[in-house]
Amino acid sequence: LGGQGKFPGSSWTRGQGWALCGFTLSYRNTGREDYLGTALSSTAYIAREASVTDFVIPVDFSDREDPRTDSVAASIMASAYTDLYRITGDKGHRDTAMRLLEVLDTGYADYDTTNDGIITGCTAAYHEKGNSDVKMQYADYFYLEALLKLEDRELDIWT
Repeated sequence: LGGQGKFPGSSWTRGQGWALCGFTLSYRNTGREDYLGTALSSTAYIAREASVTDFVIPVDFSDREDPRTDSVAASIMASAYTDLYRITGDKGHRDTAMRLLEVLDTGYADYDTTNDGIITGCTAAYHEKGNSDVKMQYADYFYLEALLKLEDRELDIWT
């Protein structure tokens, strides 16, 4: 099996998040409308698929039978949606970001300061069973980045 998802060409959710984030950042830093267009095309697909799972992001949108989640993907998506809201003013992007963050906060956040990391429910590698429901630092990063963006307190290491 190739790729990170269930099969080559499947809809690995972290890949969807990276695409949304990458094209949004590319637009923000270049002003190229084709990058924004690609990011916006991604939003319709992601929002539709996420709504099916009540915004609990599975490890692969193509595999509804797999019970694993990927909170890394949800965190990346939330951050990108906040950027798109700030770029376009479209409240739908803000609402999607807020819904993703709400699910992360109520279902996957571990605020116990004696534990490392915040966000649980990450899947480290699709094809390696046993690497799910773990904490990953970049889930924490994008989660906090999205929260700060919504408060107009940017944490921007990308520019």
